[in-house]
Amino acid sequence: MSETLTAYRKSIKLPVSNWEESLPVRENLDNQVHQAVASLSALEPDLQIARSADERGNCAVRVTSTGFELTISTRSGQDTVFQAGERRTFVSYTISAASSLSSLDRATAVSRELSFLLRGGGALLFAGLFFWGINALLSLAGMMIIRMPAVVILGLVSAGGWAGERLGSSLSARLEARAFSTAERSGSLPKLESLWTHLEQRLNDIVREFEKA
Repeated sequence: MSETLTAYRKSIKLPVSNWEESLPVRENLDNQVHQAVASLSALEPDLQIARSADERGNCAVRVTSTGFELTISTRSGQDTVFQAGERRTFVSYTISAASSLSSLDRATAVSRELSFLLRGGGALLFAGLFFWGINALLSLAGMMIIRMPAVVILGLVSAGGWAGERLGSSLSARLEARAFSTAERSGSLPKLESLWTHLEQRLNDIVREFEKA
């Protein structure tokens, strides 16, 4: 699963009265979106661009390159609003986009595993060491080993889990910082930022005339 680095989402109301009438408008918008995505190749010729559509005609475009990925999708639907007590329907069109870095995806996956392991391991280790320490002290003092209330045991486990989670969060932050540093050195991050700025501008140009209406 890709970790979203940047995201874009805008919805517009189409100037049509019903779903059937919206078909050519939606097709035209989908083509404009695809052209906007295709224009990225002028900035980065090595991009791989794949377009697909579902049974409702919603469009999806996936842009991949070494080190990063862009996903752009469109969705249309009939929505309802109430104005002055009157129910009105309209056709909406939504453009969504997201970007992700391969190095960040890998770092996030490792971070999640580490956080899970450290949370569970910390809970068991903290409780185990505490009991071992208490038992060792009592044995040296010649005292009998006592049983602790369940609430105390639960508290020890929770404390260990919290400590493990904090350690996991610290390591995760370092892994993510290293991922960004790697992407910066390889050139993936600067390329992605340049492509994203260009794409966002092109998508804004597409929806601007409908937002003014």
